[in-house]
Amino acid sequence: MRKRASAAVIGLAIAGVSMFATSSA
Repeated sequence: MRKRASAAVIGLAIAGVSMFATSSA
C-alpha cells in the first residue's frame, strides 16, 4: 500500500517536471 502510494507520488512529480520542462522549453 505504502509502496504504491509513493510510486504514484513519484510518477506525479515526474509528470509535473516534464510538463514544466516542455512548457519552458
